[in-house]
This record gives sequence, structure tokens and C-alpha cells, in this order.
Amino acid sequence: MSTPFDGQWTDLNGDTITVTSQDQVLTAQYSNGRGPFTGVAATLGVPVIYMNNTDARPTTGVMSVDGDNQILWNNATQWKKNGSGS
Repeated sequence: MSTPFDGQWTDLNGDTITVTSQDQVLTAQYSNGRGPFTGVAATLGVPVIYMNNTDARPTTGVMSVDGDNQILWNNATQWKKNGSGS
């Protein structure tokens, strides 16, 4: 079963992140070589993601509620889902 976070995303630096899941356990791999990082997904009103970034501090993100296919992270960054428009 996939999560709303599965797929390819682009961060504010232009790096592509590929997220895959098995059940609610996620793996994120950056195109620039960072990762893989593991995390979990849950739905608490909106989809929520927690990633254990082993080269930085763990982060929590929420899926934007406006249907814009963005993850808004607690470290003030964003990921935009590829193929979801501008």
C-alpha cells in the first residue's frame, strides 16, 4: 500500500527526492547522493511524515491542505511533488 508521499519531489534547492514506502515505512533518496533516510507516514487529519535524516536533525512535515502537492517541513523548507504543476 502506498502513501501520499510516494513519488518524486523537488526541494527548494532543485534536488530531486524519491520516496518509496512499504506499509507506512518510508525511504527517501536524494538525487545528489544524500540518504537513504527512513521515516514513517501517518494521517492525522492531514498526511504527516517524519524523517530520520541521519546527516541532520530529524524533521516532520505535513502535506499542504490546499491540494498543491507540497510537503511543508518544520525546518522551513518545502518539497513540491513532480508532475503536479507549478
